[in-house]
Parts: sequence; C-alpha cells; structure tokens
Amino acid sequence: MVRVTMWKDKEGQWHGFEVEGHAAFAPWGEDIVCAAVSILAQTTVLSLQKIVGMEPEVNVSEGYLTCRLGSIKNEKSRSDAVLLLSSLALGLEETARNYPGYLQVIYE
Repeated sequence: MVRVTMWKDKEGQWHGFEVEGHAAFAPWGEDIVCAAVSILAQTTVLSLQKIVGMEPEVNVSEGYLTCRLGSIKNEKSRSDAVLLLSSLALGLEETARNYPGYLQVIYE
C-alpha cells in the first residue's frame, strides 16, 4: 500500500507531504496506482519549483518522496503553494476512492 501523509502547520496551512511504499496493484512497471501517485507528487514538486519559483526541500528514493516547503517569502507564493498542495490532496483522495486498499491518505 502507498501511504501519503499531507502536513499542515499550526495555522492549518499546508507545509509538505510524504509518499512511501508501493501499491502492489499490478507488477512493477504496470502498476497504475503507483504511477498515478508518482505523477501527482512529482508534478506538484515541479510546479512548486517552476511555476511558483520555490525550492522546497525534496528527498527521493525508491518508493519514497518527501517535499517540505520551508519558509515562504510572500503571500502570492503561499497562496500558489496552498493551491498546488490542495490539488495534490484532491487527486490523491480520488485515486484512493477509486482504488481502495492500495492508497491511504493521512492528514497531520
């Protein structure tokens, strides 16, 4: 199962996420659940970097990815980051709904 933890700070603002595990929905290279989660997470990181202009702290290894926003300098960047992470959460929730037992989304 893939577990995604979405992190919020004390004020309820998104500040990152962690993806870990493998869905085991299908053999490696054919697993559409793992592919969906990977695409959603990697696109979020790339969008934070290329569209918002942020450099989040990112760690990637086999079956694992973390993205922490760190300090955000202006309100526009904060708003854009919140929108991207909200979109990620929406995509993950819909994937989990369509493939129960293969993806768990946790909010902390």
